[in-house]
Amino acid sequence: MSINGSNITINAAFLQEIKDNNLRLVELLKTLWKLCSVEDKRNLEPARFSELINKLRDILEMHFTLEDTLGYFDDPLQIIPVLCKEAKRLNEQHVELYLEINAIADQAEESMHLQVNGIIYTKLIKRFRKFHEALLKHESEEYDLIMIAYYEDAGFNADSLFIS
Repeated sequence: MSINGSNITINAAFLQEIKDNNLRLVELLKTLWKLCSVEDKRNLEPARFSELINKLRDILEMHFTLEDTLGYFDDPLQIIPVLCKEAKRLNEQHVELYLEINAIADQAEESMHLQVNGIIYTKLIKRFRKFHEALLKHESEEYDLIMIAYYEDAGFNADSLFIS
C-alpha cells in the first residue's frame, strides 16, 4: 500500500474528498464502538463483532488504496520538506493499520470456532479499542495535513504549523 518514493506529498482536494465521502467507514466505526462498549458480559456478541470487523477490514483496504492512489503521490514538483515528511509518515501508517485490523479480524474469526469466553473476547475488544484510537489519530493527522497543504497553497509557511 505504501509509496516508496523519497518525497511524498498529498493531493489535498482528493484526500479530503475520499475522507468526506466514506460514510460507510464512519458508520461502521460507530457501530463497532457501540458493540464494544457493552458492560454486561452476558450481552457479548462475538459473531456480530467478527462480521463487523471483517467488513471494516474490507472497507479500510479500499479506503487506504484510494488514499494511496489518489490522495498521496511521490516525487512532487514542489518539495515542502515538512509536508513531505508528514505525508510519508502517515502514508506508511496505512500498512501498519491494515495489518493490525487484518490480525484482529483473523483472531475474531478464529475465536468463532473456539468456545469463546469472556476473557478472550474482552482481550479482542481491548485490541480493537487500541486500533480504533490509532485509526482516529491517523485520520485526524491526515486532516491536519490537508489543512497544511491548503495553507501552503495560500502562501503560508507550513514549517510554522509544526511543533516538532
